[in-house]
Amino acid sequence: MNAAVTVEDCLVVADAESHSSETLRLSASEEFNYGSDSSTPRQKRLRTSFKHHQLRVLKAYFALNHNPDAKDLKQLSQKTALGKRILQVSYDNVTLKYNSIL
Repeated sequence: MNAAVTVEDCLVVADAESHSSETLRLSASEEFNYGSDSSTPRQKRLRTSFKHHQLRVLKAYFALNHNPDAKDLKQLSQKTALGKRILQVSYDNVTLKYNSIL
């Protein structure tokens, strides 16, 4: 990892690109029926929709560091307006996918 490149550098690069008003849906969810009681349908789990500029920021940082620390998550959270937990889960998912490809 190149120590001279910081989270702020990624954010500046991502901001320089054009912002699109479109959003990307990660995936649709089905009803979750846990346990043996199938008579009571569970509510669908809410999914996060990432906007294009948010994805650019996250991808730019992921290219530098696959495991952001608390400080980096806080900066990314402020920049993307996403919660720290959402960012951590998305990085975990991307890292898992990245490692399965290798």
